[in-house]
Amino acid sequence: MANVIVAVHAGASGQATTFGGITVSNVGATSATVHASVEPGGIDTTTWIAYSTNPTPPFASKTPAQDIGSSTTLVPISVNLTGLVPNTEYYVQVVAENSSTTTAGPLDTFTTSATTATPITLMTMKDNRLGVNLASISCPEASMCWATGYVLSRKRSIGIIDQLRNGIWTPATTSTLNLSGIDCLSNTSCWAVGSTGTNESEGPAALHFNGRSWTRISVPEPMGTRIDYLSAVTCTSTSSCWAVGGLDGASPLGRALVEHWNGASWSVVASPGPSGDSLLNAVSCTSIRSCWAVGIANDFGSASSIRSLIEHWDGRSWSPA
Repeated sequence: MANVIVAVHAGASGQATTFGGITVSNVGATSATVHASVEPGGIDTTTWIAYSTNPTPPFASKTPAQDIGSSTTLVPISVNLTGLVPNTEYYVQVVAENSSTTTAGPLDTFTTSATTATPITLMTMKDNRLGVNLASISCPEASMCWATGYVLSRKRSIGIIDQLRNGIWTPATTSTLNLSGIDCLSNTSCWAVGSTGTNESEGPAALHFNGRSWTRISVPEPMGTRIDYLSAVTCTSTSSCWAVGGLDGASPLGRALVEHWNGASWSVVASPGPSGDSLLNAVSCTSIRSCWAVGIANDFGSASSIRSLIEHWDGRSWSPA
């Protein structure tokens, strides 16, 4: 219905409250916009849109009430409906309320569109090596992604980095490092992190991609530790990256390890976690002043005391959440 004026109520101290037409636009799978108009008739009036899949009023659902004042001319109303069910017919009605009464106006109907599922494409990597384990992925562009992990070869892990370009995955490079995390700001700036050596003696390690090649960058190792590794990395800029992991495997879990890249070098940053064992598995930053890292903690050294660990960076220091 459009621009049909319906007189519905005469207020105690004003003219008749009237409704204009009601229409629906921007109909999607789960949302729509309802347009209506109401003339308060000189009485302070609130309005809302009632709606339902049942064609018989009163309708069960309604939008928050809007105060449209006490005008003596038609006041336009536009309301967004959300959370609707796809491919379903809905009935809508504008309702007005003043100090004297509540009155329903004209109705309209619309049908939400059906959802279209986004197809998932399975891609086969051109990699014939057995035992490939990919642990992390980062996509700086829609047509380019990097994945990192390792492949077991004669009981020794070989770090691998694979690349998606133009819809095809191919091995990009291999390394003697055990790689577990990767993050790319662009197709000319990526970091991959992991560890060096064997389980008996390993340290934190990092590779950097400059758009042409991957280069190993020195990562400091905390003093007095035997086993150190990095699990994940994230960057907010080319001069600010965080990598997390663990150190010293003498205890069941060891201790959490946090390192920061300042654009020139990596450095160990204090991570005052729980009193017992801990390690960090993942890290994410929204800015240089806000990062979150998650992992596992064990305060008392037994399996029954294992719990989740969350730490936050506020721009000055890391602290348990």
